[in-house]
Amino acid sequence: MDSSVKLILFLIFSSLMWTYTAARDTLKPGDTLNSTSFLCSAKGKFCLSFITYDRLNSSQLAIWSTTPNSQLWIASRDMHVLYPTGVLTLDKNKTLKIMDQGGTRLELCSAPKRTSNVVATLLESGNFILQEVNSVDGSTTQVFWQSFDYPTDTLMPGMKLGVNHRNGHVWSLASWSTEYNPETGPFTLEWDPKGRELKIKRRGVVYWTSGAFTSKRFKQIMMRYNVSIVSNENEDYFTYIALNQSFPSQWLLTSTGRLYDFGGFDIARADNCYGYNTDGGCQRWAEKPTCRHVGDTFELKNGFFRLTSSNSTFLNDSDTSLSISDCKDSCWKNCECLGFNFLFDIDQTGCQFWTGMNWEFIQDFNGDSTFSFYLLKKSPLNHGKHKGTWIGIGIAAAALLLMVLCIVCYLLRRRKFTLSGTQSYLHP
Repeated sequence: MDSSVKLILFLIFSSLMWTYTAARDTLKPGDTLNSTSFLCSAKGKFCLSFITYDRLNSSQLAIWSTTPNSQLWIASRDMHVLYPTGVLTLDKNKTLKIMDQGGTRLELCSAPKRTSNVVATLLESGNFILQEVNSVDGSTTQVFWQSFDYPTDTLMPGMKLGVNHRNGHVWSLASWSTEYNPETGPFTLEWDPKGRELKIKRRGVVYWTSGAFTSKRFKQIMMRYNVSIVSNENEDYFTYIALNQSFPSQWLLTSTGRLYDFGGFDIARADNCYGYNTDGGCQRWAEKPTCRHVGDTFELKNGFFRLTSSNSTFLNDSDTSLSISDCKDSCWKNCECLGFNFLFDIDQTGCQFWTGMNWEFIQDFNGDSTFSFYLLKKSPLNHGKHKGTWIGIGIAAAALLLMVLCIVCYLLRRRKFTLSGTQSYLHP
């Protein structure tokens, strides 16, 4: 999700917080967390609360970091909780669950009956755990469940990407569906233990890879991290910590396929992969449509499409399961498509396409129009001109070479004639 959107949501969340430094970090059996309360880690670095999504008229249990202001984890991204009736509770049976006025919505974990001193705690690492603690010193004796095992769109230091061979559980990131909808989206970030590389997939198709991890680095990722790779009979996984600890590191996978660190730089740009190009870690998965040229890209610009004749039209697809990357994929494959955008503003789903050759995109430099994606074409005429230039250079070079050869042959023949005449003079 875009950082500006996360900031807005965080400010809404912060308005409910009177002083997180004094807030509790632990739920004990019988405790509840409702829509107006929250847990915060011991030093206030992370907080847990129900966050409201006005566009969806629902709320979700989420973990936030306070610096930077960003949402890191959602408990039930594909299951909405009716606002404002959401409650997180650790009941007397040591079951951690989310409820609303309709009853139990999601059971996160139930501790074994014979255990004692079971609590749910938000740690300073941002990990929310259900644990058994020592009755004397409060130290952890067992962990039954942890949020780090169920990442959403954000990877934090200490989180894993990979697979647990003991139970088959897979650790991976999945983007939001759209910028405003936290439901599971089209892009995933996964660890490939066989290839020892990270992969970004869109609906199962590999768009980008980091390259194999060799010599303590990935080919396509800058050396800003200490990477740990574990491979044994129990698990295969990747994890990392940032070399520079002065700013918290969080990897965010967006709904367009961009992977970036909140430290301020890109890690991967799968949104720039079109299926035929291999630059920057992009992978080939499809032939380039005959109507597209190398260098053609979709650009997001502020402006509008103006119809220059009646032979063109716009098409709408009202399928709310479609995200902006689906619109891009469809438009790229359609030779008549010149641009696209989402159809429904409320959650940025569905697709609107501008098709036909009689659309003109008018860029609005004042910023008064909406943003749309339009096809920025690399002119095939320019491509032909470059090709003609090289052909001309080749012909000129061949002519020059032929001229040089003719001169050399002439000089050799002349030298032979001169030597022959000299020998006749000396030996009549």
